[in-house]
Amino acid sequence: MKPRKINKAHTEYLLQKLELAGIQIPKGYEIYATDTVRGRCSYRSMNITVPLWATGLADYARDAHNDDVNFCIYYACHEIAHVMTGYIKGAPHGAKFMSNFKAICPQHLWHFEIGYKPRNAAAAGIRSKK
Repeated sequence: MKPRKINKAHTEYLLQKLELAGIQIPKGYEIYATDTVRGRCSYRSMNITVPLWATGLADYARDAHNDDVNFCIYYACHEIAHVMTGYIKGAPHGAKFMSNFKAICPQHLWHFEIGYKPRNAAAAGIRSKK
C-alpha cells in the first residue's frame, strides 16, 4: 500500500539524488517524498517516506537542514538503515542501527545524525561536521 500525501516532483528529485549518490533502495521497497511532518520506514507496506521539508525543495523549511541540498540523502539513508536493521523493540537507534547507518550513508553526511540522536551517534563514533 502506498503512503498518503505523495508529492511526485519531490519524489523524483529524491530518487535522482539517491541515484547520483549511489544509494541503493532495499529490494522490494519503494521510497516517496510525502507532505508529512516526519519520515518513516514501513516494514509491512515495504515503503520509506521522507518529508517534503527534508528534500530542500520546500522554501518553508530550509533552516531545518542549513540549506544543505544533500540532507535528503542523509534522511533517506537513516530510514534505509531501519530497513537493514529490522524492527528492534526498545532500541530502534542502537548499535546495530548505527552500524547499518554508517554502512549506507556517505560519511560526509553522518553529522546530521548528531542533531537527531546525539548519544547514539556519539557512541557510534559519529562526530559533528568539521
